Amino acid sequence: MRPLARPGLRAAAFRRGIVAVSAAIANPRNEYYLLRHGESLANVQGVISSNPAVATKEHGLSESGKLQAKDAARKFMEFATGRHVAIVSSDFTRAKETAQIVSLRFSAQPEAHIFNHGVVLDKRLRERYFGEWDGTSTENYARVWEDDARDADHTVKGVESVNSVLQRTTELVAELDNKLDPNYLWVVLLVAHGDVLQILQTAALGLDPTKHRSIDHLETATLRKLHPMVEDVGVDINEAYGEYIQYYDGQLNRGWKS
Repeated sequence: MRPLARPGLRAAAFRRGIVAVSAAIANPRNEYYLLRHGESLANVQGVISSNPAVATKEHGLSESGKLQAKDAARKFMEFATGRHVAIVSSDFTRAKETAQIVSLRFSAQPEAHIFNHGVVLDKRLRERYFGEWDGTSTENYARVWEDDARDADHTVKGVESVNSVLQRTTELVAELDNKLDPNYLWVVLLVAHGDVLQILQTAALGLDPTKHRSIDHLETATLRKLHPMVEDVGVDINEAYGEYIQYYDGQLNRGWKS
């Protein structure tokens, strides 16, 4: 494939998206909010829990995590009450339990409008798979992030690539924006995991996905708008879109390996 030399072509590549970074990400019709799960038993133990065979059955919320989720639900209600809401969650136990706490709080209000009558589980919001690091100390996240900063396609030690996470999460947002009733402005809450939500934010902010750790860390049970003012997430955006376009040009030139 020939290089994209003209700026107009580069901009077009950005708008189209190489991994379904669609108009739903750049200019969504609905409002999207991110919520990382509350403190989990895996957090307490200091272990990486990314294997679906384990994490969909174990490693639910700690008692502190349940309190965090209740607090997040209260904050969510401050702007979601009376509006049409969709709550979509990872099916990992810690995320699902967090989402259910928010859903119960929201559904208790009179005439609550909630999509599908509760929490919608979607595997595309699952924790990033950490390969051989799964089940080991959370201190090993830093090793993965070092590789991420060099290559968003890397799968060192069987780790799911940054671009794989980017693809599945942006596809979900695009799908939701098309699926939800266009007669209403929906408040969509995505309940998931640290790396997953950090990576998704790079698409919304126009950042090169290798820089997902440049965004302020999303602590447990933290609620954040997907398209915030950049100063709210600690990002220097001055050259972000230019870097993003340049990055995707490179992917076009060498082919996509997600």
